[in-house]
Amino acid sequence: FPSHDTVVTDRIGWGVDTSDWYAITLPAGVNYQFDLVGSARDGANFALLDPFLFLKDGNGSVIVGDNDSGVGAASRIFFTPATTGTYFLDVQESGLNAAGVYSLIVNQTPVVGSLQLDVPRSASIDFTGDTDLFELSLTAGVSYGFEVLGGTLADPLLKLLYRDWE
Repeated sequence: FPSHDTVVTDRIGWGVDTSDWYAITLPAGVNYQFDLVGSARDGANFALLDPFLFLKDGNGSVIVGDNDSGVGAASRIFFTPATTGTYFLDVQESGLNAAGVYSLIVNQTPVVGSLQLDVPRSASIDFTGDTDLFELSLTAGVSYGFEVLGGTLADPLLKLLYRDWE
C-alpha cells in the first residue's frame, strides 16, 4: 500500500479479477480505520455497488471481514495490531454487482479525541477519505442532539457509531 492516510482507487470484477490484495505494514498499538467504498472516479460511473473488505494476517488468514459497516453499503474495519507486521487488505464484491470501481481508504489514528456535552470541538479533514472520530459517553434513555458545521466542507457527514475499542 502506498502509505498511511491515503486513498487508492482501482477496479474489480472484470474477467477473472475477483479480488485485489494490498500489502501494508502496520506498527503494533496504532489504531487504523480501513474504508472500502464504491467510487465513480472512473468518469463513467461504474461504482462498485456493495464492496466487501477483508483484513488478513501475513499468512493470508482472515482476521476480520466487513460488509456494510461504513456509510451506505461501504465496508469499514477498525483495527489495532497487537504485533508489528505485514497485513493484507483484500478487496472483493459481495455479489450484488460483479464489477466496479472502488476507493480503499487507510486512515491511521482516526480517533482525534473525546467530546464533552455542550463543549464545541474543532478538527480538520486532512486528505480525501479522512474521517475524524470522537469518543463520547452517553446515558441510555436520554435524548441527544448533534450538529456538525462544515467550515470549508461542502457536505459534512455525521455518523453515530457504537464501538468497543478493546
